[in-house]
Amino acid sequence: MRTLIYPLTCLLLLASACESTPKTDASDNAVMTQDAFADGLPADAQGPRDILTESSDGAVDARPGIRAEIQPVDGPLLESGDLDLTQRVQAGQSRAGQVRTDAERLTGPEANCRIGDYRLDNHLVSVCIQGPTTFSQFSFTGGNLIDAHPADRPGTDSFREAVIAPGVGEVYATEVGVVRDGTGGGAAIVRARGQTGGSRILQGVLPNGFIPPPMDVITEYRLAPDDNTVQVFTWFSLLPGENSGRFYMYDLVYFGDLNRTFLPGRGPNNPDRLLPYVAAVGPENSYAWFSEISPFKLFIITEIGVPGAPIEYNSIFLNSGDQVLLKRWFKVAYGGVEGVRPIPVDAITVTIDGLAGTEVIIERPNQDVVTTVKLSDVGRGTVQLERGAYIAHTHSYAGGDIDEPFQVGVEPVNVQLAQPMPGRLNVRVTDENGTPIAAKLKMTGPSDRLEFVVDEKQILLPAGMWSIRASLGWHYSIARTAVEVVAGGDLDVDLVLTEQIPLDGLASGEFHQHASPSLDSEVPVTERVLSNIVEGVSFMAPSDHDIIYDYAGLVRRMNLGDRIGVPLTGEEISPVYAHLGAYGIPYNPYGGAGGAVTIPIKDEGEWRVHTVPELVNIARGKGARAIQVNHPRASQGYFDHVGYHANVPINDLDSSEFSADFDSIEVFNGGSDFCQVLNDWMGLLNQGHRSTAVGNSDTHRRNEAPGYPRNYLATLAPNPAFVTADEVVDSLINGRMTIGGDAVMDFPGGVQPGQTVDASNGEATVSLRLRTPDYTALDRIIVLLNGVVISEQPLNAPIADISDFDDEIRLDITEDGHMVFLAVGARRSPDTDSRPIFALSNPIWFDVDGGGITPAGVGELPKLQLPFCR
Repeated sequence: MRTLIYPLTCLLLLASACESTPKTDASDNAVMTQDAFADGLPADAQGPRDILTESSDGAVDARPGIRAEIQPVDGPLLESGDLDLTQRVQAGQSRAGQVRTDAERLTGPEANCRIGDYRLDNHLVSVCIQGPTTFSQFSFTGGNLIDAHPADRPGTDSFREAVIAPGVGEVYATEVGVVRDGTGGGAAIVRARGQTGGSRILQGVLPNGFIPPPMDVITEYRLAPDDNTVQVFTWFSLLPGENSGRFYMYDLVYFGDLNRTFLPGRGPNNPDRLLPYVAAVGPENSYAWFSEISPFKLFIITEIGVPGAPIEYNSIFLNSGDQVLLKRWFKVAYGGVEGVRPIPVDAITVTIDGLAGTEVIIERPNQDVVTTVKLSDVGRGTVQLERGAYIAHTHSYAGGDIDEPFQVGVEPVNVQLAQPMPGRLNVRVTDENGTPIAAKLKMTGPSDRLEFVVDEKQILLPAGMWSIRASLGWHYSIARTAVEVVAGGDLDVDLVLTEQIPLDGLASGEFHQHASPSLDSEVPVTERVLSNIVEGVSFMAPSDHDIIYDYAGLVRRMNLGDRIGVPLTGEEISPVYAHLGAYGIPYNPYGGAGGAVTIPIKDEGEWRVHTVPELVNIARGKGARAIQVNHPRASQGYFDHVGYHANVPINDLDSSEFSADFDSIEVFNGGSDFCQVLNDWMGLLNQGHRSTAVGNSDTHRRNEAPGYPRNYLATLAPNPAFVTADEVVDSLINGRMTIGGDAVMDFPGGVQPGQTVDASNGEATVSLRLRTPDYTALDRIIVLLNGVVISEQPLNAPIADISDFDDEIRLDITEDGHMVFLAVGARRSPDTDSRPIFALSNPIWFDVDGGGITPAGVGELPKLQLPFCR
């Protein structure tokens, strides 16, 4: 998110500046004529377009005083009735009903359908429409389409959400319900009604930009029998008394991070080509979105990698009281894009034969993408193509991808894919006692692979020589092996990892990591859980941007509760000027974004972003048990925003922007800011602000390991995955924690971080232990008192030694204060991760005068100079 938010703001500012200027480029705003639909848009799109006509400037003009020829269905919303939504719908029928039990919810890796939402079903597809509230951080309210899968494939939903977004705002749903349940024949219909307003996600970035005109909006989701296409019909009515003007209609179609967006006809030679539709290919299903206003383009925010397909349609001129109808179609099918795309006129049937389950991408020789197809269980797929030259390219095929050129003429074509069979690598991982454990496998060979293994796993690979490195964080040894994989063959590989640094009453975890609920991460939530387990992390406190996801429920569904704990919910509150972790807010699927804190607020008719003091108060009011300042010196750095430095009294900071109500500071996030943030933290401690230092990964990607660094705290749980929320919060608030990166620091049998010690004899004695795996070593210990180095001690243990230091440290002290221990190193074995080796304690407090701790006070502090600091 740190790399996304500023470019997003700049692009939105640019788009906002252009919004008031009518568009005049007819090529960018062309309205597809009936003849232009010849390549097969849904049949309903090929007739007259009601009241939408093309004006001289290429925009769509609604004539004064008009109403759409097609009107919403008459009648009130129906009672939920007694329909059993778990029963399959028969051919020739459709059904709409309210979800009343868990068994009636749609399921799948991206499923968010809740009790109280609404389903549309026929014998081909099932979709879910949100009730008036929302699960996501995209909007304030519900009424949007959120889940979809073929009716005969429950558990395969990978669709995220389609937000109706007039003027890049949203529709504040006031009612959602069934108007036709399908029992009388014909289409089943769910209606959502509301009024336009500013978007939750955009008003948090650019307040008062992209505010749609005040309109009444009705959307009907219609599903006819025997059709895999949902009609999405939306009526916009400018409220009486409002000024006439032009507005732009958008649909923000977030296909979901498990799906690859498919932009028909686009390739490296024409990346800006207008689109007749957009689609997405998922692990099981494909989805497509069509509009009667076509072709269209994608909104500017796609230029910086915002996921999904934010669709920008033509502008529409509205007078007070006018009503216009915009028709769209949402199509769902199993397999590739071929199941949802329009079929070209005079298309020729092309049959592709290969190995079952292979995804095949069809391209032109100039790399323009045409379609995709997934080969069936018998290894066959069919596509409809116009005449010309093509290339069939296998995508992510386990045996290695191939290209097969072919030509389409006037006769049907058969394409034979000469695919090599993959080899099967059967991996089993155990510890030195034979107990199954998890491991991360880094594999190099014909390609690079990263695999997460929990006990055992079959991995399909291209034939060839492979090198494998297995690890489980830095508490275990590394196992290496080389194998030859034979096409079509089976190979068993047993990997043994030896525990080298037992936790011994400790739990390890981190408080800052991201997965697909975050706008800027595409890691599936299941993969994020597995990535923690294979790093040996005991617990995760998730922190997706502005949303609380139920990771604890996910871990239960994955049956991995004995491998990873989720004792606290978490979110990263992410205004543009600061990022804050908030932990312990109860997950609420009906509370908007899981019950997360909302960034924007409408105050006396104007949008603004909450200040940090306001955000902290809101989080505390929602139940946050701990607040954390994340990356305070990086982009969106809180300390930069408020002008804090170690020599600045926090009481002098602007109280409208600065809140001292935080419990922890992310001292290590990537390493480059470590020395500066360490200095900042020491300055706070010197002013009497007792905040706890933490270290986190802030991982956003699958190949970025969570748990480096990680935080260690004491637990009474026999299994560290069972560490409790109270234990985590107590350690986080009271500084009973150490940080480690490829190293572990603890204080066996003596005074612990967070404790206060009587030092009236002028001496500080601390028992310190430092351990590293047999492939890293620490080089020196640095001791700081009140932010100033008072001792340095070299370390010379061989890399292969586990114990780098285990002894007492005795120091003379003459003043009250906080003592912090830092160990750093740079020695590591070849073929290990290149990153800083370090361990850091939280303060031990020493009372010299017997009157309690007197803070050292405000003043300049020398900044450490370490090789990995910026």
